[in-house]
This record gives sequence, C-alpha cells and structure tokens, in this order.
Amino acid sequence: MAALLTLAAVAAGAPRRATGGEHQVTPSAEVREEYNSNVFMASRDRLTSFVTHLAPGVEVARRNERLDAALSGRLDWIQYAGHRGLDSLDQFYQGRARYGLTPLLNVSAGAGYSRDSQPDRDLRTTGLVDLGGDRIIARSHQAYSLAGDAALTEKTSGSLSWSFNKDLYADPRLIGTYAHGVQLGVNHDLQQLLENTRAKANVGYTGTHSVGANEENYTATIGLDRAFKETWSVNGDIGWRFTRAQGNSQGWIGRVTFVRRGETDSEQLSFVRELSTASGRASTTLRNAVTMMLTREFTDRISGNIYAGFYRNMADRNHSAAPPLNETTVEVNPGVACMLSKDLSLGASYSYARVKSDQPSTSVTAHRNTFFVRIIAQHKLFD
Repeated sequence: MAALLTLAAVAAGAPRRATGGEHQVTPSAEVREEYNSNVFMASRDRLTSFVTHLAPGVEVARRNERLDAALSGRLDWIQYAGHRGLDSLDQFYQGRARYGLTPLLNVSAGAGYSRDSQPDRDLRTTGLVDLGGDRIIARSHQAYSLAGDAALTEKTSGSLSWSFNKDLYADPRLIGTYAHGVQLGVNHDLQQLLENTRAKANVGYTGTHSVGANEENYTATIGLDRAFKETWSVNGDIGWRFTRAQGNSQGWIGRVTFVRRGETDSEQLSFVRELSTASGRASTTLRNAVTMMLTREFTDRISGNIYAGFYRNMADRNHSAAPPLNETTVEVNPGVACMLSKDLSLGASYSYARVKSDQPSTSVTAHRNTFFVRIIAQHKLFD
C-alpha cells in the first residue's frame, strides 16, 4: 500500500499549476445482476445462484508533457441470493506513473493490490479456474513493476523492466506463489527495407517460488511489428525457453496477433504459446491459447462484441516441480451495450465456459452458463 500512496502523490500533485497539463477525477459506479449456473465450476452438485454486484470506484489522473500518472480504486460488493455465506467484498487498487526524464529517456512504475473471490477470476487471462470448490476462497494479489526505455539512435530504442507478483490464498487447498522477472528488449525501425515495420528482440528471466516448488525460466525471442495501410496490422514474436526446476526442459514459445480496425468495426485474432504462472497451483504452465474479439458499432449509441477463447494449460514433472496439470478451457462471450448518455451505459451479456481437467487417473469436465445485465455510470468532475 505504501507504493500506491507514493503513486497517488505523483498523480495528484500540484494540479493547479499552469503547466498546460490536465488533472482528472472520475468517480464511477456499476450495478450488475447475474445468473450463474455453476458458481464453483463443479462437474457435479452444481450450485446455481442469482448474483448482485455493487461496484463503486474512482480514478485520479494527471497528464502533461512529461508526466502520465493515474491512481484508481474500486470495491465490488457481491451478494448471492439464497447463499448469504458466500457474500464477499472484493477490492481493487492500482497506480501507475510514466515520466520523461529527457526527450530520449522515460521511466515508469506501477503498483497494484487486489483481494478477489471469484473462482473464474483468471479465466479470461489464463484459462484457469478453481475447479470443484465448495466455498468462496479469497486471494490477495500484489503486483509491482519498474521500467525504463530510451532512444539509442534515430531508429533504435531499448527497454529494461522488472516485475514482482505475489498471490496468497485464505485456504490451504490453493497454494500461494510469488514470481519476479526481468526483461531486456531492443527495437529497430526497418522503414528503409519494409514500410511501417519494426524488428524487435527480447531476453528475459522469471523465477517462480512456492512451498516445495521453485522454477527458473529463461527466454529469448525475436519478432516483427508491421502495419498494412490504415486498417490492418500484425505483430509477432518467436523464440526459445529453458526451464530449470525439478528437471530441466526447453522448447519454443511465441505469439502473433492480427488486428483490423474499420470505421465501425474491428477484429483481433491472437495465437500464444508461453510459460506463465498458474496462480494457486504452485507451478508455471505451458499455455497454448487462441483468442478472438469482434466488435461492431450498430449506431452511434449501440454496439456489440463477441469474444471467444481456447486455452490449453499443461505442466508435468519434466519441467515443473508441482503436480501434473492438463486443462483445456473454452469460453464464448457475446454482449451488447447501449450508451444512454455520455456518462451512462446499459449492457447485457452471455457467457459459456467449459473446462476439462485430465489427470493420470481421472478426467473431470465442468460447464457454466452466465447471463447478466449491468448499468455503469461515470462522470469527470473536472479537467
């Protein structure tokens, strides 16, 4: 929390000075009513419930020629109809700041803290959920980062970053972990060879630690970012990783993203193969994922979107000190939103999720359907 308070001072400091910058305070509130057909993502004895979310929040931001900083906080009071023992109060706080020391050198920092309780809290980011539970398990998450980037020449830039993440759980069935990492990257403009193209190279180290399990991962990648005309772009990386744990392993990693942006619609398709932390599992996983997002503006006020994701998470004793993991997740999530005014929006969405967990002696499959409607209000108090 001390890091967040420091960033708050940066974000809020001296808003009245005539520096040509802007200072914003934006309070918000969300009310969401949800039907969940499988609260705990269980394969049998499913618990269904209507769930109410009340989520007030606020963001303070400061921007000028050299500084871009923001601090935000949000509470989410969650109430389960007929199951009051599951009610919880989730909390989310985040701060960030980026400062230009010179026209060629920038530094940035970030800090975040959250206390959340949803079994599917990592579904969209990793494809992993807490399977087969019978009660709400709160997780405390801390995240910190430092970074710097500099223009080395007219066409070449470099960056160096450090990150730290820590997860703790209020139940011994889920294992706390912490991970720290360092990334070094170089980018080079290839304008003379290929129009609107940038080459990049990155090397990185990540250490993941938990009770009885320690892993070290080393990665190296090369890639290209390219824009085609005004609507299409593609960026991708491919490389190699070496993992040191109970046993050593290695293999290829990579990612590629295709994006098209039109006047009223957009599409994004991503393919990812990476090693990342499996929160609560005391290990990293080798993740293969394909995700897609389609958006469209039907009118000035009404828009729709469809998200679809396929995730395959694997970990075995050859490259992990934790128990084996083999899970396949599919999610489909269409939604629609209507801007009632510039400060008020109404939305509705449906989500289907299927998770299959294969273990040496058994296989478990869980399904979930979720419907919700929500209204969001936010207003800038001053600029």
